[in-house]
This record gives sequence, structure tokens and C-alpha cells, in this order.
Amino acid sequence: MTKRNILESDQQWQKDQNIDHVEKIKKKIKFDFKIDRAPKKDKIKITFIGQPNVGKSSLLNALVGTKIEVSNYPGTSVEITQAEKIMKVFSKDKREISKIKYIFIDTPGIYSISDRSPEETITKRAIFSSKENDIIILIADVNALERSLYFALQILESGKNLILGLNFVEDAYKKGISVNITKLSQILGVPAVRFNPITKNIKDLLITATKRSNNISAENFNVKYDDHIERLIKYASEIIKSDLPPRFIGVRLLEEDPDFLELISNEQLQKLKEEKKEIASEHPNIKEEISKTRFGTAAYIAEKSTHIVKIEKEFKKKQPIMDRVLFHRFWGPIFTLFFFLGLFFVLLIVGGEIEELLVLLGDFVIELIPEDEWAIGDFSFLNLLREGLAGGFAGIAIALPYVLLFYLILGFTEDIGLLPRFVVNIEKIFSFFGLPSKSFITMILGVGCTVPAITSTRIIPQKSDRLKTACLFAFIPCSSRIGIIMGVVGFYGGFIIALATFGTIFIAMMIWAFIMKRIMKAKPDPMLIELPAYRRPIINNVFSKSWLRMKSFIYVVIPLLIGGGIIYSILDQLGITALIIEPFRPFMEIVFNLPGETIVPLVFGFVQKDLTGAMLLSVFEIEDGLLPLTNIQLYTFGLASCIGVPCIIALGTMFKEYGLKNSLITLFSMILYGTFISNIAWRVAILFI
Repeated sequence: MTKRNILESDQQWQKDQNIDHVEKIKKKIKFDFKIDRAPKKDKIKITFIGQPNVGKSSLLNALVGTKIEVSNYPGTSVEITQAEKIMKVFSKDKREISKIKYIFIDTPGIYSISDRSPEETITKRAIFSSKENDIIILIADVNALERSLYFALQILESGKNLILGLNFVEDAYKKGISVNITKLSQILGVPAVRFNPITKNIKDLLITATKRSNNISAENFNVKYDDHIERLIKYASEIIKSDLPPRFIGVRLLEEDPDFLELISNEQLQKLKEEKKEIASEHPNIKEEISKTRFGTAAYIAEKSTHIVKIEKEFKKKQPIMDRVLFHRFWGPIFTLFFFLGLFFVLLIVGGEIEELLVLLGDFVIELIPEDEWAIGDFSFLNLLREGLAGGFAGIAIALPYVLLFYLILGFTEDIGLLPRFVVNIEKIFSFFGLPSKSFITMILGVGCTVPAITSTRIIPQKSDRLKTACLFAFIPCSSRIGIIMGVVGFYGGFIIALATFGTIFIAMMIWAFIMKRIMKAKPDPMLIELPAYRRPIINNVFSKSWLRMKSFIYVVIPLLIGGGIIYSILDQLGITALIIEPFRPFMEIVFNLPGETIVPLVFGFVQKDLTGAMLLSVFEIEDGLLPLTNIQLYTFGLASCIGVPCIIALGTMFKEYGLKNSLITLFSMILYGTFISNIAWRVAILFI
């Protein structure tokens, strides 16, 4: 064997050894994906941006599951979602596995960075606070590519490290739309990557983001404006010195972005206005012309990078027949009404079965603890433990089945695309009562919790409309009040009593809305809402959203329920509860036809509404599975506990949003109105029940 052959053989042996070494590594330590070059950083921050309903939350859920934190952006009521995940990345150049910490941030769905809403402002700040190597992934719906491209062009002008994530590629193809991803990427100068969170086809997006964190292309696409506007952009770009591209600064100044205008002096602003006046005859509205040019460019790019393909016969037959029903003038509202009645029925029947099992479990655990033991005189410390556990189990049994079921069904309707269509039908009722269309959006939040619903009224332009909407929150059954009506009134009184309670609250709300329409007249604004396509729900995404909405109940409310039971036991054993109850007994009996003891759960309920049902069960002993209250009393208790300001936290939020005077007027008017309705309702109901 020659020296050359020996050398080649040795090199081949070394190569085989390296391959074997890599295979051993792969078998020993599993990695998430491979990349050609090792990442320069061990921490990569990725921010998701895009329009509503493009799949941002679905992508985040596919990446990290339920390990998500939801919080308000500092100084606002707008929610942002953040998650972290450590992934193992195998680099081919170094033949080693690196651990990389990915930080994912999901921003609210918006259409552009034009400061038309708090959501747009927050998203803009999240984008521009990112560092040079941080990744911005703009999620685009391929079915309406030009709309996402308008947003993308704005980000490209800023010079940020952008990736275009293309979602619903398969859906678009079924409609005859095919995207040339390579051509789109070449035109924009940034990577365009298809992904599918339903099938977990997200690896290419992560690989591209990891590569992009190493190398940033400076050859991004820039929109070409009219020559006069280009001259103004150059002039404006020289006013502010910033880390952002000068051209982008100039464009934002001409678009009158408040965040950039506040950085220049009044003298500089005046000079800029004088420059605008010189071309005012040809360009009277520069801001609008910039927007039109950008829209035209986005449409041109979409046209160049997409083409029409033949639609298969099997897809031609599939038509959204649901829309024919939901948008029918007569059948649409009827179908919406029956859906919510069906939801009510499912909650009551299925939730009732789960509640019964949880009640039996709670009774079994509590019976294991001896009663009146570990006592000093008449005060038993074991009774404190019994009452604490009783409060916890009662709260879990009353609220958890109904609230969790409600969130699961709500999640399915959101993912399928039904919820916005229900909004369109219910909005017709709102317009009849002179309420702004955006009120219903805030009320959907109110079904979960009244606190974020109150803060979300900021999207309603007129102050009077915000106050009208805030008054209606007194009638919107939040998840806690749903638990009271379903878990107490429905469970112990039956289906008809629970339905009557919901019906009475709804009628009371309609009467109040009609009164406000007469007192506070305002011109209603039209509803603008995007209707997403019908899509198959992502089960993991539905459960993830439900868990996020239930997390506060698990971590915050359950300890309060246990604490409430212990506090009541202390007061009861010391004989203090009798002193509290007796002064209110005549009032409760005459006005509400309720025993004086019910004042205790009503007071605890004002502190935290979830405590209401649990404290009611702590006050009264259950005998043979029955509460010592008649059906009429259960009905009245449901009304008295559910009409009005739900809890002290909501009241504090009202003080912050609407001021002390308006909040107190709202509070006392709702207490008086709720008392009046409850008093009249039981007197009328006693004639029929």
C-alpha cells in the first residue's frame, strides 16, 4: 500500500470515527434540531407580531405548550404573553450540542404600527425595544398576504431583524392560491418560512430564527415614494439622531408618529411643517399618500409572489354553509340564542355531575378529621381545619366544573371561528339600545372577569358610552357569578330556577340599558370586526387557553376560600357572627325574603365573588344533599349576589378608570337597582313557584 493510500485510508478512518462519534452523541442526548453553524449566543429573544387570527397564539402553544405567562404591559391594560424554553441544538460545524434559551413574546394582534389603539402602541414599543440580534417574526395569513405585507414593509423600513412566517399555506392552496416562497423572500430581502402549528411543522421557523440571530442581512426592501416625499424624508431623517435607520425616522416623522414627534423641538417641528407647505399643492396629505404607496407596494409584491392554481373538485364542494345560517336576518339570531341556551344546559348537566362528585370527595375528606377536638374550652383548632377544607372544597365544587367547562367551550368557539359571528348577531341588539358596538367586545371579557373588562372600555371613544358600558357589567355574569348560579342555585334548586335567574338578570339589563338610552343619548358607532375562516380547533391550544384563564382561580381564589372558611370558623366559635347577623336579619327577611345568615356570604362575596357560594355552604349545614333554603330563596339569593359590582377589586379598578365620583354613582345606583329587582322578582316569582 502506497504512502498516499495509507494517508487516504487514515483520513477515511478519522471521518468514520467522527461520524460514529456524532451518532453516539445523537443516541446519548436527543436534540431538537440541527444547524450548520453553532449559534453565537446562548439566549435568543423572538417576538411574534401580526394581525388578529393569524395563528400567533397557536404557534406559541405549539412551541412551549402551557408554560406561558400572561401579564399586562407596564402602565396599560393590554396583555402580552411570554414564554421561555431551553432547546438542544446540534451544530454540524462543531459537532456538538448547545443549549439555547429561547424567549418568546406574543404581542396583541394589530394591522400596522400607526398608533390607532393601545395594542398598536404596545406592539410598536415591543418591536423597537428589541436589540440588534433579537428576532421579529411577523406571522402572515397567506389567504390575505397583501394585508400582512403592509405591516411587514413598515418593519423592514425600521431595519429590524425580521422573518416572515407564512401560515395557512395549505388552506390557501385549497382555495387556488399558491405562494412562491423563494421569490417572496428574494423581493423582501428577508427569509420567508412556511409553518403549520396544527401539524407541529415549526422546526424550519426555529432553524431560520437561530441562523438569523448570527447574521443580519442589511439589504432589506424599502418602499419607493414620490420624489417630493423622498426629498422630505431625507430632510426629516437628519433632524433626529438615533440607532434606527435615518430613512425610517424620516418616514415616521412624516406619518406624525407621536413617539418620534416628541423627540424634536418646536422649532424643528415648525421647519418640517414649512417644508411640507412647499409641496402642499401637489401633496396635500403626505401621511395618506405614504400609506397608499405602501398599500400599493404590498399588493404588487403579493401579486408577483403568488399565482392561481386549479382548485380540486373535492374542495369546490366545500362551502361555509354555517355563514348562510348565522348571517340570515331571522335564523342567525335564533341560532345564536339556541347556542347559548345549549351552553347553559351543558354547563348545568355536566357541571352538576362533576360538582356532585367533588362534594362527595370533600365530605369524605372532612369526615376523616374529628370534630370538636384539640379544643381549649369551646374553641376547637381542628374545627378551623375542617372549616378551611370545607371552604376550599365547596369553592372548588361550585366554581371549578362550570368555569372550566365554560372556558373550554369558549376556547373551541374561538378556534373554530364561531365567536366573532355570534358577536355580529348580538351586536344588532346593542344597536337597538343605543349602545356602542365595541361594548360587546368588552362584555365578552366580562364573562371571564369584570376587572379586565372595565379596563378594556378604553377602546370606546366617548366617555358617556364607557360609563354606560361599565354600568352593564353589573349584569354580566363573570365566571365567579356563573359558578354561583350554576353551582348553588342550579345544583340545589334545579334547571328551571337557574334559568329563571339568568333570564331575570338579562331582563333587568335590558330595562337598565333602555333607561340609559333615554338619559344618555349618543350616536352609535358601526361595528368593524374581522371574521376568520372556519378552522379545525387545536385541542392543545384550547386546553392551554383554558388553563391560563383558570390559573388565577387555582393559585389565588382557592387559598382565599380556605382562608374565608377559617375566618368564619373563628368568628362563629367566638360568637361574633351572631352579633354581625342579627342587625341585618330584618332587612334580609323583608327585602330579600332570605334568612339573616345570608348576609355573611354576600359580604364575603363583595371581597371576592368566588367566596359567595362557599361561604353560603359554610353558614348552612347540608342535610340529605339539600340546603335549608326554598327554591324562591335560592332564586332571590342568586339575584342579590349577582346584580351589582362583583367585587372590591372591580370597584378599585372603576375608581382608577372613571374617577371617584362616577364610580360611586355607578356603585350606589347598581346596589339600589339590584335590591329593587331582587325585591320585586321574588314577590312576582312566588305567584308561580
